[in-house]
Amino acid sequence: LKNLSMSYGEKKLFNNLNLTVFRGNRIGIIGKNGVGKSTILRIVNGLEKAKSGDVELGERVKIGYYDQNHQGLKMENTILEELLYTFPMSDEEARTIAGGFLFSADDVDKKIKSLSGGEKARVAFMKLILSKPNFLILDEPTNHLDIYSREILEEALEDYDGTIIVVSHDRYFLESVVNNIYEVTKDGATLFKGDYEMYISQKDNVKPKDETAGLNYEEQKRNRNRITTLEKKYKKLEEEIERLESEKSDLEKKYETAGKSNNLDELMDIQKEIDLRDERILDAMESWDETALELEELKK
Repeated sequence: LKNLSMSYGEKKLFNNLNLTVFRGNRIGIIGKNGVGKSTILRIVNGLEKAKSGDVELGERVKIGYYDQNHQGLKMENTILEELLYTFPMSDEEARTIAGGFLFSADDVDKKIKSLSGGEKARVAFMKLILSKPNFLILDEPTNHLDIYSREILEEALEDYDGTIIVVSHDRYFLESVVNNIYEVTKDGATLFKGDYEMYISQKDNVKPKDETAGLNYEEQKRNRNRITTLEKKYKKLEEEIERLESEKSDLEKKYETAGKSNNLDELMDIQKEIDLRDERILDAMESWDETALELEELKK
């Protein structure tokens, strides 16, 4: 997000907001009521347009969006219908998955409109996980949740290896899920590196003026360690891309030879291998670009 501003008529929410999210980040957005935290999530998800500024998403980002009003659920469906109409699975598979989210055999035949707030949230999370996004956007996910639903959500997010950005007032949830905090005010956003506990500690001492100011010794040490790790990763990715390009080149030569002998089966097999190398090269290049960007940010 670059120089983002948002207002409704005369009411200004935020101005000059900048926020960078790298793959694997788990970011919590906090701030006073009415500052536009949920609006930021809606803008990222393309559900709302900012007054000014730019939003840029990675090319292969697949968003999974959870909003506290459960707008993605069809209220006339039963739980079972909601799963079967959305995902290719058998009746038995759907019942097994629902059981993992604490819905019994009788529960799955209940209409969604008859469910409690916590039960609707569980259905929404179930659909979210099944859609296999690589970027989760969560708006107040623990609102209306009972203790069992909270545990399911926290366990699911603990195992999730994608990127998360979440708005929440729940400090205990933030402590268990996020590793960076952005505090939003009407004048923009300030990054606090670390979990919620570290945010409180930094807030009580010296509030950073920007993303690099006010780092204590431990934070500087973590940054240096992270830079070392990223530099090693950057070099390994370069070597991997070079190896994959070489393998692809060898396969293309084999393809040319098989073409001369008109061996169709071999041509198809080789083409599959070439396609696989292309996919791996694309993944490695994307990771290489992101690593370079994060290195640049940290070194600043």
